[in-house]
Amino acid sequence: MVIYGTQQKIKFNDLLLTIGNFDGVHRGHKKILERMIIEKNSHGGSIAAYTFDPHPQAFFKKEIEHLLTPLDEKIQLLERAGVDIIIVEKFTQILADMDTQTFFNNIIVEKIHPKKIYTGTNFRFGKNREGDVKVLEALTRLSHIDYEPIGPLYNNDDGNRVSSSAIRKFLEQGKVLEAADYLGRAYSIHGLVVTGKAVGRKIHVPTANINGDSFIIPKDGVYAVTIEYEGKKYNGVANIMIRDQKPLLEVHFFNFSQTIYDKKIRVHFIERIRDEMIFQNQDALKSQILQDILQARKILKIND
Repeated sequence: MVIYGTQQKIKFNDLLLTIGNFDGVHRGHKKILERMIIEKNSHGGSIAAYTFDPHPQAFFKKEIEHLLTPLDEKIQLLERAGVDIIIVEKFTQILADMDTQTFFNNIIVEKIHPKKIYTGTNFRFGKNREGDVKVLEALTRLSHIDYEPIGPLYNNDDGNRVSSSAIRKFLEQGKVLEAADYLGRAYSIHGLVVTGKAVGRKIHVPTANINGDSFIIPKDGVYAVTIEYEGKKYNGVANIMIRDQKPLLEVHFFNFSQTIYDKKIRVHFIERIRDEMIFQNQDALKSQILQDILQARKILKIND
């Protein structure tokens, strides 16, 4: 269930509440949710996630959001992770100016009134992010609400804390394997197929151009990918180029001949193959693309 805003009191009892942006719904977020699921299974109640739209950083910067997971996808991932109720609060200047005590009393207590709250130990809230875990502990104690801070999740391979900002950095560097490790799944974007310059079609390697403006696009270069289209999974290779200071994503499907303009597809980035290259002619371009396809087939374990 998704509830937009807290103008009216949330009419559910025994709510187990977590608060945050949840961008990426990564393994660190899931650690908190897994603890809440244990509590629900032992003592009952409903799991609720309170989040914001737009993302506060985008609100303050007054620019287009570039997120790991735009709102619609974040909702789907939270539901799959076991959240029963998702409360989406519109982030406004009024909310940004609200001090910690007012936010806690007027929204968390009066409108949501949870039985118990769970957050990460680095949780911050209120105007200028002045509130921290110690402040929240004091406020919950006064309101007779249980509170459990959950320590961060550290990645087994590198020992670093799993976080949305770390995943963004990996993607900016083209490290999609590391991003997938932190996310618990391959990073993906979805968007409509738009018309391009048809360069691939001219050399008999047709590509679908994706409009993924609201997503973080990985570093330019060539990637082995899988693609979802109309409920089916396909293998392929993707090329990310920078054109007019904007990333352009082209995807070539293996064993696929349909025309899919204005259709929505999802691209999962499995592994980076190489940097972007400049070619002297179309023959050199085609030769390199064929090599990329062979490499992608090895990565994706395609034997036929």
